[in-house]
Amino acid sequence: MVSEPALQSIESRTISDPGIPTLSSVLDSATMRQHLRQALRGRCDAIEEIRFQVLKHHPGSRCTLDIALLTATGWDSLIGKVYAADRSDVYHAMVGLNGAGFQPEGLFTIPQPLAYIPDLHLLLQEKVQGPRAKQIFLMGSERERADAAERCAQWLAKFHAVGPRSGEVFEATNHLRSIARWSQRIANLGEPFRPMVGRLARLLEDGAVTLKAARRPMPRCHTVPSRAPAAWVQVSRLHQGA
Repeated sequence: MVSEPALQSIESRTISDPGIPTLSSVLDSATMRQHLRQALRGRCDAIEEIRFQVLKHHPGSRCTLDIALLTATGWDSLIGKVYAADRSDVYHAMVGLNGAGFQPEGLFTIPQPLAYIPDLHLLLQEKVQGPRAKQIFLMGSERERADAAERCAQWLAKFHAVGPRSGEVFEATNHLRSIARWSQRIANLGEPFRPMVGRLARLLEDGAVTLKAARRPMPRCHTVPSRAPAAWVQVSRLHQGA
């Protein structure tokens, strides 16, 4: 349980997005009570109040909500993601990762998937406590940023090692071009990013040259679910020891 959240109740009529047809139903307290009782039996049997806060809204695509529930035992918090279309595949991918070593007690984890409600295109997951990696990169000390970057890299390496293979074939050459574009955008921010980006770019270029010299083709592989890492590298155990 958590303390009373500082969230204002959102009426379903205050957010209109025809591209996400179930969003208004999700923001309707009566509708949500009914679905939560069915999806999370034992946890949401007696809901006295529901509050919502929009965390991120991509019109026509998805909307991420902080959902606070007042039950007989106190306040509880969940994260809900409403999609424009059925995305039960995201829920199943998270369940699969959970069984592949990304458990809550592990060094590397993901928000725990709780349920997927098909009628609402709604994914429910645990609310992760702790700083986001983005906050550390923007506000942390140099040592904290370096530690966060290393931990994120380790997380992504494990994710790509155990994540389910799906989707189109990944072309490393195209990815290097994308990295170059993003590197330039980061370098344009100035210090202390410019020299870091320069070192990374040189390492990647050296690696590509080495592969070409050895007459080895650039790697090709099947991708893991596309946008998952961006949402999940919210490394809640970023500051914990290995």
